[in-house]
Amino acid sequence: MLWEKTLITILFTLIIVVPSGPPTMPAANASSSTAISLRWGPPLPEYRNGDIIGYVINITNLDNGNVQQLVTAMVSNMTVSNLMPFTIYVVTISARTAIGMGPFSSVVSVQTIEDGKRDHGLVTL
Repeated sequence: MLWEKTLITILFTLIIVVPSGPPTMPAANASSSTAISLRWGPPLPEYRNGDIIGYVINITNLDNGNVQQLVTAMVSNMTVSNLMPFTIYVVTISARTAIGMGPFSSVVSVQTIEDGKRDHGLVTL
């Protein structure tokens, strides 16, 4: 009967919502005068609320306030290039389910390397 099929479908439907927790352990490292390397972990299992399908990364240039928003697939690290030399950037990361984005991570601050220099190191706030 139709009502029995509907009831069974309702009983076996997985409820997926946005993550209720942010990605864990965000970190940033200057890899050159125009690039930074980012890494992070997924939200804790109890805050995922479904399968994580990717991440949204906001990168803000503190000198001019410009914000780049990047949308990724299932990765836990990436390099962002074409940045300004010797500039401070702040980064936040949000996990996504099929329904939408969860809260952003804590802020990570990183400064690109001054032209002609090598390693700037890791900075987290």
